[in-house]
Amino acid sequence: MDFPEVSIIIPTFRDADCLALCLAALERQSYPTDRYEVVVVNNCVEDDLQPLVEQFTHVRLCVEAQPGSYAARNQGLAVAKAQVLAFTDADCIPAEDWLEQGIQSLLKVENCGLVAGSIRVFVQDPAAPTVCELYDKLFAFPQKQYLENDHYGATANVFTYRHVFDQVGRFAAEMKSGGDVEWGKRVHAAGFTLVYAETARIDHPARSSFAALRKKTKRVVDGHYILMQKQLFAKTRFFGGLAADLLLPFRSAPYILSSQGITGPQKLQLLGISISLRYIKFYDRLARLRVGNHTLSAS
Repeated sequence: MDFPEVSIIIPTFRDADCLALCLAALERQSYPTDRYEVVVVNNCVEDDLQPLVEQFTHVRLCVEAQPGSYAARNQGLAVAKAQVLAFTDADCIPAEDWLEQGIQSLLKVENCGLVAGSIRVFVQDPAAPTVCELYDKLFAFPQKQYLENDHYGATANVFTYRHVFDQVGRFAAEMKSGGDVEWGKRVHAAGFTLVYAETARIDHPARSSFAALRKKTKRVVDGHYILMQKQLFAKTRFFGGLAADLLLPFRSAPYILSSQGITGPQKLQLLGISISLRYIKFYDRLARLRVGNHTLSAS
Protein backbone atom coordinates (compact mmCIF):
# COMPACT_ATOMS: atom_id res chain seq x y z
CA MET A 1 0.00 0.00 0.00
CA ASP A 2 0.96 3.64 -0.35
CA PHE A 3 1.84 5.49 2.83
CA PRO A 4 0.58 9.07 2.46
CA GLU A 5 1.43 11.64 5.09
CA VAL A 6 -1.19 11.69 7.85
CA SER A 7 -2.06 14.16 10.60
CA ILE A 8 -3.65 12.58 13.68
CA ILE A 9 -5.78 15.08 15.61
CA ILE A 10 -6.51 14.56 19.32
CA PRO A 11 -8.56 16.99 21.43
CA THR A 12 -7.96 16.79 25.16
CA PHE A 13 -9.47 18.38 28.28
CA ARG A 14 -7.87 17.74 31.67
CA ASP A 15 -6.99 14.17 30.74
CA ALA A 16 -3.19 14.06 30.84
CA ASP A 17 -2.88 10.53 32.24
CA CYS A 18 -5.02 9.02 29.48
CA LEU A 19 -3.37 11.20 26.86
CA ALA A 20 0.01 9.76 27.84
CA LEU A 21 -1.28 6.23 27.17
CA CYS A 22 -2.74 7.32 23.84
CA LEU A 23 0.49 8.97 22.70
CA ALA A 24 2.51 5.94 23.78
CA ALA A 25 0.26 3.73 21.63
CA LEU A 26 0.74 6.07 18.68
CA GLU A 27 4.51 5.72 19.08
CA ARG A 28 4.13 1.98 18.44
CA GLN A 29 2.20 2.24 15.14
CA SER A 30 3.13 -0.07 12.27
CA TYR A 31 2.80 2.91 9.93
CA PRO A 32 6.15 4.45 8.87
CA THR A 33 7.11 6.88 11.60
CA ASP A 34 8.25 9.56 9.16
CA ARG A 35 4.84 9.61 7.47
CA TYR A 36 2.63 10.85 10.28
CA GLU A 37 2.36 13.60 12.87
CA VAL A 38 0.22 13.87 15.99
CA VAL A 39 -1.53 17.17 16.73
CA VAL A 40 -2.71 17.46 20.35
CA VAL A 41 -5.24 20.23 20.94
CA ASN A 42 -5.41 21.32 24.57
CA ASN A 43 -8.94 22.53 25.34
CA CYS A 44 -8.02 23.65 28.87
CA VAL A 45 -5.78 26.70 28.78
CA GLU A 46 -4.87 26.31 32.46
CA ASP A 47 -3.17 22.94 31.87
CA ASP A 48 0.47 22.87 30.78
CA LEU A 49 0.82 19.80 28.58
CA GLN A 50 4.13 20.77 27.00
CA PRO A 51 6.28 18.65 29.39
CA LEU A 52 4.13 15.61 28.56
CA VAL A 53 4.11 16.19 24.81
CA GLU A 54 7.89 16.63 24.74
CA GLN A 55 8.31 13.01 25.83
CA PHE A 56 7.03 11.82 22.44
CA THR A 57 8.25 12.20 18.90
CA HIS A 58 6.12 13.50 16.01
CA VAL A 59 3.78 15.31 18.44
CA ARG A 60 2.84 18.99 18.23
CA LEU A 61 0.74 20.90 20.78
CA CYS A 62 -1.72 23.71 20.19
CA VAL A 63 -4.41 25.32 22.34
CA GLU A 64 -8.09 26.04 21.70
CA ALA A 65 -9.72 28.38 24.23
CA GLN A 66 -13.30 27.89 23.00
CA PRO A 67 -14.81 25.06 25.07
CA GLY A 68 -15.84 21.93 23.22
CA SER A 69 -14.14 19.03 21.49
CA TYR A 70 -15.40 20.05 18.03
CA ALA A 71 -13.94 23.52 18.38
CA ALA A 72 -10.69 21.81 19.41
CA ARG A 73 -10.77 19.50 16.40
CA ASN A 74 -11.26 22.50 14.13
CA GLN A 75 -8.14 24.08 15.64
CA GLY A 76 -6.29 20.83 14.97
CA LEU A 77 -7.39 21.02 11.35
CA ALA A 78 -6.06 24.55 11.12
CA VAL A 79 -2.53 23.55 12.11
CA ALA A 80 -2.35 20.01 10.68
CA LYS A 81 0.09 19.65 7.78
CA ALA A 82 -1.20 16.57 5.94
CA GLN A 83 -3.97 16.10 3.40
CA VAL A 84 -4.99 12.79 5.03
CA LEU A 85 -6.49 13.11 8.50
CA ALA A 86 -7.19 10.75 11.38
CA PHE A 87 -9.14 11.53 14.54
CA THR A 88 -9.11 9.86 17.92
CA ASP A 89 -9.61 10.96 21.55
CA ALA A 90 -7.20 11.37 24.44
CA ASP A 91 -8.75 8.49 26.40
CA CYS A 92 -8.45 6.03 23.48
CA ILE A 93 -5.70 3.46 22.95
CA PRO A 94 -5.17 2.70 19.24
CA ALA A 95 -4.12 -0.81 18.19
CA GLU A 96 -0.60 -1.02 16.78
CA ASP A 97 -1.91 -1.32 13.19
CA TRP A 98 -4.75 1.20 13.68
CA LEU A 99 -3.31 3.85 11.41
CA GLU A 100 -2.23 1.39 8.73
CA GLN A 101 -5.63 -0.34 8.63
CA GLY A 102 -7.58 2.92 8.64
CA ILE A 103 -5.54 4.50 5.85
CA GLN A 104 -5.71 1.31 3.79
CA SER A 105 -9.51 1.35 4.08
CA LEU A 106 -9.59 5.02 3.10
CA LEU A 107 -7.38 4.62 0.03
CA LYS A 108 -8.99 1.54 -1.47
CA VAL A 109 -12.50 3.01 -1.82
CA GLU A 110 -13.19 5.47 -4.62
CA ASN A 111 -14.64 8.81 -3.53
CA CYS A 112 -14.32 7.85 0.13
CA GLY A 113 -15.26 10.69 2.44
CA LEU A 114 -15.15 8.99 5.82
CA VAL A 115 -13.86 5.76 7.34
CA ALA A 116 -15.25 4.83 10.76
CA GLY A 117 -13.05 2.37 12.63
CA SER A 118 -14.20 -0.02 15.33
CA ILE A 119 -14.30 1.00 18.99
CA ARG A 120 -13.82 -1.72 21.61
CA VAL A 121 -14.89 -0.75 25.12
CA PHE A 122 -12.77 -2.18 27.94
CA VAL A 123 -13.08 -2.28 31.73
CA GLN A 124 -10.27 -1.34 34.12
CA ASP A 125 -10.28 -4.65 36.00
CA PRO A 126 -11.71 -7.54 33.93
CA ALA A 127 -11.82 -9.69 37.06
CA ALA A 128 -14.05 -7.21 38.89
CA PRO A 129 -15.88 -4.88 36.51
CA THR A 130 -18.37 -2.44 37.94
CA VAL A 131 -21.95 -2.85 36.79
CA CYS A 132 -21.76 0.56 35.13
CA GLU A 133 -18.71 -0.57 33.15
CA LEU A 134 -20.64 -3.66 32.05
CA TYR A 135 -23.53 -1.45 30.93
CA ASP A 136 -21.24 0.83 28.91
CA LYS A 137 -19.46 -2.16 27.40
CA LEU A 138 -22.81 -3.52 26.20
CA PHE A 139 -24.22 -0.30 24.76
CA ALA A 140 -21.45 2.22 23.99
CA PHE A 141 -20.09 2.97 20.53
CA PRO A 142 -21.90 0.67 18.06
CA GLN A 143 -19.81 2.27 15.32
CA LYS A 144 -21.02 0.08 12.46
CA GLN A 145 -24.62 0.88 13.40
CA TYR A 146 -23.81 4.60 13.52
CA LEU A 147 -22.43 4.44 10.00
CA GLU A 148 -25.10 2.27 8.41
CA ASN A 149 -28.15 3.81 10.08
CA ASP A 150 -27.20 7.44 10.62
CA HIS A 151 -24.30 8.06 8.20
CA TYR A 152 -21.57 9.11 10.60
CA GLY A 153 -18.69 7.80 12.65
CA ALA A 154 -17.88 8.67 16.25
CA THR A 155 -14.79 10.90 16.10
CA ALA A 156 -13.00 8.66 18.56
CA ASN A 157 -12.04 6.72 15.41
CA VAL A 158 -12.44 8.44 12.04
CA PHE A 159 -10.29 8.85 8.92
CA THR A 160 -10.88 11.33 6.10
CA TYR A 161 -9.26 13.81 3.70
CA ARG A 162 -8.72 17.54 3.98
CA HIS A 163 -10.56 18.09 0.69
CA VAL A 164 -13.70 16.64 2.30
CA PHE A 165 -13.63 19.42 4.90
CA ASP A 166 -12.90 21.92 2.13
CA GLN A 167 -16.08 20.81 0.39
CA VAL A 168 -18.55 20.28 3.26
CA GLY A 169 -17.10 22.56 5.96
CA ARG A 170 -15.61 21.95 9.38
CA PHE A 171 -17.26 20.66 12.56
CA ALA A 172 -20.03 22.73 14.15
CA ALA A 173 -17.88 24.29 16.87
CA GLU A 174 -20.84 25.30 19.05
CA MET A 175 -21.97 21.69 19.56
CA LYS A 176 -20.90 19.83 22.70
CA SER A 177 -22.36 16.51 21.50
CA GLY A 178 -23.47 15.27 18.10
CA GLY A 179 -20.99 17.30 16.08
CA ASP A 180 -19.71 14.09 14.50
CA VAL A 181 -23.29 13.20 13.53
CA GLU A 182 -23.89 16.62 11.99
CA TRP A 183 -20.62 16.56 10.03
CA GLY A 184 -21.03 12.95 8.90
CA LYS A 185 -24.47 13.71 7.51
CA ARG A 186 -23.00 16.58 5.50
CA VAL A 187 -20.35 14.24 4.10
CA HIS A 188 -23.02 11.71 3.14
CA ALA A 189 -25.27 14.39 1.61
CA ALA A 190 -22.34 15.60 -0.53
CA GLY A 191 -22.22 12.20 -2.22
CA PHE A 192 -19.09 10.78 -0.61
CA THR A 193 -18.82 7.08 0.23
CA LEU A 194 -18.78 6.15 3.93
CA VAL A 195 -16.96 3.00 5.02
CA TYR A 196 -16.82 0.94 8.21
CA ALA A 197 -13.42 -0.64 8.98
CA GLU A 198 -13.57 -3.33 11.65
CA THR A 199 -9.80 -3.84 11.51
CA ALA A 200 -8.97 -0.20 12.32
CA ARG A 201 -9.51 -0.62 16.06
CA ILE A 202 -9.11 1.58 19.08
CA ASP A 203 -9.86 0.69 22.72
CA HIS A 204 -11.98 3.04 24.81
CA PRO A 205 -12.41 2.83 28.60
CA ALA A 206 -15.90 2.08 29.88
CA ARG A 207 -17.63 4.67 32.03
CA SER A 208 -17.35 3.34 35.56
CA SER A 209 -20.02 5.29 37.45
CA PHE A 210 -23.72 6.05 37.15
CA ALA A 211 -22.88 9.77 37.27
CA ALA A 212 -20.76 9.38 34.12
CA LEU A 213 -23.54 7.47 32.34
CA ARG A 214 -26.07 10.09 33.39
CA LYS A 215 -23.82 12.92 32.15
CA LYS A 216 -23.48 11.22 28.78
CA THR A 217 -27.27 10.83 28.54
CA LYS A 218 -27.82 14.56 29.01
CA ARG A 219 -25.09 15.42 26.51
CA VAL A 220 -26.61 13.12 23.88
CA VAL A 221 -30.11 14.56 24.37
CA ASP A 222 -28.72 18.09 23.97
CA GLY A 223 -26.96 17.02 20.78
CA HIS A 224 -30.10 15.39 19.36
CA TYR A 225 -32.11 18.53 20.07
CA ILE A 226 -29.65 20.73 18.16
CA LEU A 227 -29.60 18.22 15.30
CA MET A 228 -33.41 18.36 15.22
CA GLN A 229 -33.23 22.15 15.02
CA LYS A 230 -30.85 21.76 12.08
CA GLN A 231 -33.33 19.30 10.49
CA LEU A 232 -30.76 16.51 10.72
CA PHE A 233 -32.63 14.50 13.36
CA ALA A 234 -36.27 13.75 12.62
CA LYS A 235 -38.84 15.28 14.97
CA THR A 236 -40.73 12.00 14.85
CA ARG A 237 -37.61 10.26 16.12
CA PHE A 238 -37.09 12.76 18.94
CA PHE A 239 -40.71 12.67 20.11
CA GLY A 240 -40.98 8.94 19.42
CA GLY A 241 -38.00 8.41 21.70
CA LEU A 242 -39.72 10.53 24.32
CA ALA A 243 -42.75 8.24 24.25
CA ALA A 244 -40.69 5.05 24.11
CA ASP A 245 -38.57 6.05 27.11
CA LEU A 246 -41.73 6.59 29.15
CA LEU A 247 -43.82 3.65 27.94
CA LEU A 248 -41.22 1.02 27.01
CA PRO A 249 -38.44 1.26 29.60
CA PHE A 250 -37.85 -2.51 29.43
CA ARG A 251 -37.03 -2.68 25.73
CA SER A 252 -33.33 -3.40 26.37
CA ALA A 253 -34.18 -6.37 28.59
CA PRO A 254 -33.87 -9.11 25.92
CA TYR A 255 -30.40 -7.95 24.93
CA ILE A 256 -29.24 -7.68 28.55
CA LEU A 257 -30.69 -11.03 29.59
CA SER A 258 -29.17 -12.86 26.62
CA SER A 259 -25.68 -11.38 27.08
CA GLN A 260 -22.94 -13.89 27.82
CA GLY A 261 -20.40 -13.69 30.64
CA ILE A 262 -22.68 -11.72 32.98
CA THR A 263 -24.12 -13.20 36.16
CA GLY A 264 -27.81 -13.22 37.03
CA PRO A 265 -27.48 -10.58 39.78
CA GLN A 266 -25.46 -8.38 37.44
CA LYS A 267 -28.17 -8.67 34.79
CA LEU A 268 -30.76 -7.48 37.29
CA GLN A 269 -28.54 -4.51 38.16
CA LEU A 270 -28.07 -3.76 34.47
CA LEU A 271 -31.83 -3.77 33.99
CA GLY A 272 -32.14 -1.28 36.84
CA ILE A 273 -29.54 1.01 35.26
CA SER A 274 -31.21 0.73 31.85
CA ILE A 275 -34.66 1.60 33.19
CA SER A 276 -33.29 4.47 35.27
CA LEU A 277 -31.47 5.96 32.28
CA ARG A 278 -34.60 5.64 30.12
CA TYR A 279 -36.60 7.72 32.58
CA ILE A 280 -33.73 10.18 32.99
CA LYS A 281 -33.58 10.53 29.22
CA PHE A 282 -37.34 11.13 29.15
CA TYR A 283 -36.94 13.92 31.71
CA ASP A 284 -33.97 15.40 29.84
CA ARG A 285 -35.93 15.47 26.58
CA LEU A 286 -38.79 17.32 28.27
CA ALA A 287 -36.40 19.73 29.94
CA ARG A 288 -34.63 20.38 26.66
CA LEU A 289 -37.94 21.17 24.96
CA ARG A 290 -38.75 23.64 27.75
CA VAL A 291 -35.38 25.33 27.46
CA GLY A 292 -35.87 25.69 23.72
CA ASN A 293 -33.08 27.55 21.99
CA HIS A 294 -31.32 28.72 25.14
CA THR A 295 -27.60 28.10 25.46
CA LEU A 296 -26.71 24.44 25.97
CA SER A 297 -25.08 23.31 29.16
CA ALA A 298 -21.38 22.52 28.66
CA SER A 299 -21.66 19.41 30.78
